[in-house]
Amino acid sequence: MICMDKLTVIVPAAGAGKRLGLGKNKVFAMLGGLPLLVQCLRMINDTGMADKTIIAAGAAEIDDINKMLARCRIQQLWRAAQNVPTA
Repeated sequence: MICMDKLTVIVPAAGAGKRLGLGKNKVFAMLGGLPLLVQCLRMINDTGMADKTIIAAGAAEIDDINKMLARCRIQQLWRAAQNVPTA
């Protein structure tokens, strides 16, 4: 018997992007015309295996992430893990 339970996925999104030299959180970096976080969430959704996705983001970026996801029409429900260190 194969167990096909859905997964909870945690997406670490509190990085400062220093190693990439971006000057901003790498989740806002563009990849293929879309922000990296949007690309990541779409890939997770496309697997059909995730029941819930948690974005671990710094409290200061939650509003910007919400705006970005609304702009990109990401309908997926998610919960932000607040007070995640960004360094």
